This record gives sequence, structure tokens and C-alpha cells, in this order.
Amino acid sequence: MLLSSFGKKDILQFSKDFMEMSRLSKELDKAYGESDSDVDLYFKKFEGLIKKFNKKYKGITLKAEKKAEELETQIILSEKSLKETFANSASKIQGLQAVGIRTFGELTTENPEQVQGLLEKAKDNLYLTYSIQSGRSNVILTYNKKSKKAQLVYSLEDIENTSTPEFQIAAYYALKKESDKKIKIYEEASMLGFSGWPDHHEKRRTLEKFDPHHMTE
Repeated sequence: MLLSSFGKKDILQFSKDFMEMSRLSKELDKAYGESDSDVDLYFKKFEGLIKKFNKKYKGITLKAEKKAEELETQIILSEKSLKETFANSASKIQGLQAVGIRTFGELTTENPEQVQGLLEKAKDNLYLTYSIQSGRSNVILTYNKKSKKAQLVYSLEDIENTSTPEFQIAAYYALKKESDKKIKIYEEASMLGFSGWPDHHEKRRTLEKFDPHHMTE
């Protein structure tokens, strides 16, 4: 199993930290879509947390980007190619059934030589199909040309389930290098919220608790 070499406490702590970042990403995207007047402030706070997260977990990098209609949080892995990502992590997850470079299910894993030949051609995208307890799980790895590293394309629904290949890949790269346990992501992220705030004044009080210098109406 991919995560078998890591301690349960470390996996649990990463899960708590990551799920809070995922929650904030989801709520920030919603606030952005609703043209919330405080979205720029939210985004600045979130970027600050991302910097701390990336400092704590050095094998994985979160990047938040504003797009036309959404805010996207990317997961960049510490691998320089899709082939290396497959060899070091994705191939070690139980239930791998098929591999593709254009779409899902191009080749089954029954013929390792053909799979290896396909991996040699995997420059831009890699499509992986797993059989898991709840059914089938599809994973996309892509080469991020800006970062010059592999990127995990994910859905929030899947990656928030700790049994899925998406979460396992993210956790593996986050924990493969020793984390800085002094950095408290979960505790700090828990202090922030977006759409869940009942009104503007409650939102202001929460922001002031997090940052006393924020005094806008």
C-alpha cells in the first residue's frame, strides 16, 4: 500500500490540514462566483495559508489561481515527469486496472510491457482507472508546464475521501519529506469561513479575531 510506510498520526494530521484547505477552497470559489465584496480579502488570507501549508508539506505545492468564472486550487507534485509519478506513487496503489495517455481505459495493466511503452509517451496527460471498494475511480495526472512538474487533477468530492487514489497520491507526496509539525494549518484554517457566516457583522468579528488590523465595514 502506498501510505504503509507513514505513521497513522502523520496521515491523520495531513488529512485534517488538507480537508480544511479543501473546505476553504470550496467556500472561496463560491464567494468568488457570487461576486462577494470581500473576496479579495478572502483570497489574500487563503494565499497566506497556502504559503504555510507548502512550507509544512514540502513534497506537495498548492497554488490558487483566479480564472474567469472560478478560483482553482492546483495540486503540484514533486515529480518532474508523469512517468516518474506513475512509477513512484500511482502504480503502487491497489486496484489499478487501466492506463491511458489520451483517454481512460486505453490499456489494461495485464500487459506490463505495453503499459511501459505507453508511459514512455506520456508527456502531457496520464489517465488512470482504479477499482476501489465503492466502485471505479478515475485519476488524471497532467504535466504543468509553468511549474515543470506533475499536477494532480482532482475533484473535491473524491479527494476528500481518504480511501481514494487521489487522496493517497496527495498524502504520499505531502508526507514523503518530513513535515514541519510546528506549523498549525488546521487550527488557523478553522478560524476562517466564507459562505457559512450568518451576516456581514459576524464575518467582520471573525476576520478581526484572525487579523486585528482588519477594520472595514
